[in-house]
Amino acid sequence: EGKYDNPVVRLIHALYGHPDAGGYWEQRCESFMQATGWIKTCWKSLFSHKETNSLMIIYVDAFRMAAAKPEFTPRLWGELRTVLHLDEPETPNRFLGCY
Repeated sequence: EGKYDNPVVRLIHALYGHPDAGGYWEQRCESFMQATGWIKTCWKSLFSHKETNSLMIIYVDAFRMAAAKPEFTPRLWGELRTVLHLDEPETPNRFLGCY
């Protein structure tokens, strides 16, 4: 109290819990997916990579890829890493509550 004259600032990035956080993240996802050769499909958060015939589904912070050939996997993850910080891919396990 008394330290700031106007403690309100415009948000540049969405915060967790902000009403538009999901929408901002979705827009950002679409932009970096397109920048790396992925095309948005008719289903929300589902992208296809025409050159490699691969699919990617994004749910919040979970990215699941199905590459047409195993040799495409490292390349596609590598391209995404140029625009986004990602953990190392793991063997598919639980997704949306299903094994």
